[in-house]
Amino acid sequence: MIKKLYEITSNITDGKHGDCEPDKNSKCYFISAKDINEFGINYTNARTITMDSYYESHKRTKLSVNDILITNSGTIGKICIINKIPFNTTFQKSVAIIKPKTEEIIPQYLFYYLLSNKNKLINLANGSTQKNLLLKDIRNFEIDIPNHI
Repeated sequence: MIKKLYEITSNITDGKHGDCEPDKNSKCYFISAKDINEFGINYTNARTITMDSYYESHKRTKLSVNDILITNSGTIGKICIINKIPFNTTFQKSVAIIKPKTEEIIPQYLFYYLLSNKNKLINLANGSTQKNLLLKDIRNFEIDIPNHI
């Protein structure tokens, strides 16, 4: 059965469009595309921000276990699934957050499906100076769901 991604998710959004106030001593992280890899989020060189900036941005992203992240600006197509959240974490606009409806699809299946179809996603990106994968294109991306999932 073919469904569009928006049909099997509760939300697909991206991170904050703008900057956050930095705080070197904080444990609140403002993640960009450079901090994402196939294993998850690499916090090593990620920016830290104030708690107020975190709360403001977190209203939009609300990171949860089983969310799928995909980089959608600059370096497009790095994909990971969230298995644990060790720190307060929010995102810049270069990262899209996909929240699977677990009653519709197994998050791990969706992650591996997107990973195996990464080139199709990358080919949807457009822009002359910097490529961007638009949220509307992510939302309309077709997912093949076997009948037993």
